[in-house]
Amino acid sequence: MDHRLTEIYCIVWGTCAVGSPLLLYGRSAAFRQKWFPRVAMFNVLTIGGLLLVLAVQEGDPRKNLIFFVPVLALIAFSVTRTRVCGACGTISQPPNLWTPPQFCRKCGAKLEVSDGGAPPVR
Repeated sequence: MDHRLTEIYCIVWGTCAVGSPLLLYGRSAAFRQKWFPRVAMFNVLTIGGLLLVLAVQEGDPRKNLIFFVPVLALIAFSVTRTRVCGACGTISQPPNLWTPPQFCRKCGAKLEVSDGGAPPVR
């Protein structure tokens, strides 16, 4: 296995792990609603893509891909079910894989689908 690729993976993972909370820390609820879905999906695609490259290089590529592709798809699907409270900015993860949270776990406000900052259609 190429150790440089492993080092790159660790650097990218560390950057995403430290950079994402720093980007969202102390921001308004509207900022979090707009940027959390984008940042989370970027992290999933970046880290998942590098993980897939590592999986293909290690051992039997088909066996590794059969495992890693569905796992990454489930993680990405879970990110789409995560909601950000418009009142307090709390990020609420789904209680299970299929059902997005309906109310904020901190303030109890009703949670809406975060559309990335597009104005509401009425």
